Amino acid sequence: MFEFCRTPASWEKIRTNLDRGIFISYLERVREIRNDTMHFDPDGIDDDDLKELRQFSGLLKQVKQIGAPL
Repeated sequence: MFEFCRTPASWEKIRTNLDRGIFISYLERVREIRNDTMHFDPDGIDDDDLKELRQFSGLLKQVKQIGAPL
């Protein structure tokens, strides 16, 4: 999904009012948290990272709830 969203032409195909740059920033942060957690951090995810993931999850749920594309 990350690579799909990076190109403006692909982003236009999903016809959403979400800001592409902001959405990509969220995806990048989710990727970083995932990689840190899965590959480099034996202690698991910290509270701040978990909060960020929950916020992004909430955004996706809101988008789904209103029936907007994405």
